Amino acid sequence: MEVSIAGRVVPLGGQKPKALFAALLVDSGKNLSVARLIEAIWGEQPPETARAVVQTYVSTLRQTFARVGAPALIVRQPPGYLLQTNGARVDRDAFEALFAEGRQALADHRYHEAVDLLRDATRLWRGGALEGIDSELLSSAATRLDEMRLVAVEERVGAEIQLGRLDSACLELTELVHRHPYRERFRAQLMVALNGLGRRSDALAVYRQGRRLLVEEMGIEPNAHLRAVHEMVLRDDGRNRPVDLARPVTPGRRPVAWPGSAESTRPALLPPVAADFTGRADERSALVVALGPVTTGAAAQVQAIVGPPGVGKSVLAVRVAHDIARDYPDGQLYADLGGAVGKPADPGDILGRFLSILGWATSLTPDTVEARMERYRTLLDGRRMLIVLDDADSSHQIQALLPGANSCAVVVTSRRRLGGLPGARFTELGAIGPGDARALLRRIVGSDRVEAEQGAAERILHYCAGLPLAVRVAGTRLVHRQGWPLEIMADRLANEARRLDELSVDGDSVRGRLDSNCRALGPEARRVLLALGALRLTDFPSWVVQATLPSSAVAAEQAVEELADAQVVGFTRVDPRGQLWYRMNEFFRLYAQGWAEREIRLSGRRDIVCRVMRAWPRDTAVPRPVGESSGTGCAVHQADDEELDRIIRTVRMVLSALAHGGLPTPLARTVPRAARRLSIML
Repeated sequence: MEVSIAGRVVPLGGQKPKALFAALLVDSGKNLSVARLIEAIWGEQPPETARAVVQTYVSTLRQTFARVGAPALIVRQPPGYLLQTNGARVDRDAFEALFAEGRQALADHRYHEAVDLLRDATRLWRGGALEGIDSELLSSAATRLDEMRLVAVEERVGAEIQLGRLDSACLELTELVHRHPYRERFRAQLMVALNGLGRRSDALAVYRQGRRLLVEEMGIEPNAHLRAVHEMVLRDDGRNRPVDLARPVTPGRRPVAWPGSAESTRPALLPPVAADFTGRADERSALVVALGPVTTGAAAQVQAIVGPPGVGKSVLAVRVAHDIARDYPDGQLYADLGGAVGKPADPGDILGRFLSILGWATSLTPDTVEARMERYRTLLDGRRMLIVLDDADSSHQIQALLPGANSCAVVVTSRRRLGGLPGARFTELGAIGPGDARALLRRIVGSDRVEAEQGAAERILHYCAGLPLAVRVAGTRLVHRQGWPLEIMADRLANEARRLDELSVDGDSVRGRLDSNCRALGPEARRVLLALGALRLTDFPSWVVQATLPSSAVAAEQAVEELADAQVVGFTRVDPRGQLWYRMNEFFRLYAQGWAEREIRLSGRRDIVCRVMRAWPRDTAVPRPVGESSGTGCAVHQADDEELDRIIRTVRMVLSALAHGGLPTPLARTVPRAARRLSIML
């Protein structure tokens, strides 16, 4: 690992500062806690002064970068630090991008392009991943990258064979087999190339050497792919051409036969890709790479895509599943787990359906979930299958549906964060960017119509707040109303009270998705959400939650964590006072606001505002309200509906400003006047 600026290598210091920088680099752009950095540097036995030493290392690295004119790469962000590459090239990112493009070219049979892309990808390497970094925590990331490098070589050589470049392939593969004697795909590729050159006896000798090595050293037989290539060479009558080794395949393989089982077929249950799929290029590329032909670890790989309702989790999962379907030649299973409709599917029922699809006779299907799970995992053993579990309600619901074989992979989508899913890697989806939102609207409505009313189109996108479902629903309504100017839809969405009602079409609606999420919340979380709706808050600190739920600080903390797990709110920062700050999803704010207007009378809204005023901390930029210290009096209790509305707007304005680090000058002039209505003394 090295850093270079303008062609000059920047010294990073000793092993421990390098380990710190490597940890930040592996997760660049993500906030790493000090505790994780300590683990990366010292493992399980850090010194007592570890935190202070980390600060020293960070300071030294910053000074080093400053001396060579580099921007501040390492940024302090509680509870730790993050690395901002600021447009700098990270070889790992470039490699993964080229790797994904090369594999896509292979899938499209563009072999010349695949060879060039994959060769460019491997040329970025100048040694092992994170070579020289002694960190157990980072070893898994290094192992994954090293494995991807070898797969890239395998993929490129397979494309070379497809192009008939057998002589050069033989020379390269002979060396690769010598360096990686246990890597069966290299051996299979060498056999195919030798056989294609008429060197059948040499190809069979390569197999015998490999089998002897595996049996004597590892106690195992060659895998199904290598055995299938061996059979192909044995059957060769001089007419066979090199088979497609751009992906590992298992010719002639048959499903496991069970007593009473029906004839098995290769399942292909994936739903169709959304015709208007747009954007998510980074997430899609990362998932395709992660779920590709690399198999490490003892368990099936689980990739979980999580995010709030309508953000496009299922659409992305299906798109990625189709992208990588060729990597799973034994088929793809799919199940809707029903989390969105509030009626979670029973894992036993899903297992029964999967068993039937895999060829198990319905009359012999076991009665218990445990027995069905055992049979399911047995059927999947040794197969390379992709399982997509869409809209999961909980981690418990998923556990029984996970295969036991590491040859399989699982893609899960959920509105919840699924904290009880060990070993899973998470992709969190948020709002799409303006460019992707604009492209999605164009694909649905038509570019000509959007270009003709650009101003109205931008207003529609603003009110849709980057939520793909909202853009899709608004666009579909416009398709149904070809005679409407876009301005009509923009004006309708401008009304906050009507916005959720307008975003509904053909039985699908933003409100319906939000409603199913909120119905699953516990009573305390619902009470907090209702109070936040009455206050119309987008940004708020944890003390506001405690004020709205005064039963106990623990209950308030649990309630806001439940809201965070359900993707209703998201954590944003820790302020200097140690208070956690949260931001509510814009559409959940509208939902909660409308709910509060229906459920809470004027007296109830006054009571909520008074509790927040009494809880106002003394040491914020805006001090606590004046009033009885016992809390028996509050000027808000005399406010009428109109006055209370102005007070709530001021509270929201002040908290929004504090959420962004303070009161900007224009707001600082405005707040004192508005604050007098709250009886706040500045």
